[in-house]
Amino acid sequence: MKVILHGANQSALFAYEQELAGQIPANQQKIHFNAFKQSLEELADILGSQSMFQANRWWRITNLEKNRSPKQRQEIVGLLADSEDGVLVVIPAEITPAQKRLFDPKIWQIKEFKLPKVFFQFAEAIKTKPLQQTHRLLKESLEQKNEWELHSLLARQFRLLLAAKTGAPVLAPPFATSQLSRQARLFTESELISSLHKLFDIELAMKSGQAHLTWSQEIDRLLVKLYDEVT
Repeated sequence: MKVILHGANQSALFAYEQELAGQIPANQQKIHFNAFKQSLEELADILGSQSMFQANRWWRITNLEKNRSPKQRQEIVGLLADSEDGVLVVIPAEITPAQKRLFDPKIWQIKEFKLPKVFFQFAEAIKTKPLQQTHRLLKESLEQKNEWELHSLLARQFRLLLAAKTGAPVLAPPFATSQLSRQARLFTESELISSLHKLFDIELAMKSGQAHLTWSQEIDRLLVKLYDEVT
């Protein structure tokens, strides 16, 4: 079995990965290959070292998306596709169409873990929609019980907006850049920087046990500040 798990919903992705790991036969050797830090030669050496009496191995491939060489990525995938071993490629982000083309659908199973659509609606509504409507989308997002993925998406949205605001490269699909530019015009540069700092402070307080408010209460306060409403 050769499987690719990808998507921004990391909680669901890693939970499914654990489920798959529990199905691996006990007699199969488990090998982790970091495609960003380890070399193609090292992969080829390990693949070629299997004894004829050894049970098939199970590979966990990480950081393939961080390898900046398209040729190396293609060669890594090719070596793994040609092997008789089981392979699990873990990419905790959405893969690009070019990355997806690396995987022959006759060989690889691709499973995507998407974030709920309402998460994106909420992030895109901030200051483009009335506060009441944005807050409703926040409440609908919280019903998904996935706060930290939403937190990460918010941080990404503010970074993209800051890039759009300052004229820096916007690492987003072309169809999204015009929408980001329109939304960025509704913020000041200092608001975006302050919002990113606030998200960092919220995460630090939550994870260190020093938080006095819940995550949703903190985001409520951030929204009110951005909309310049009187509490």
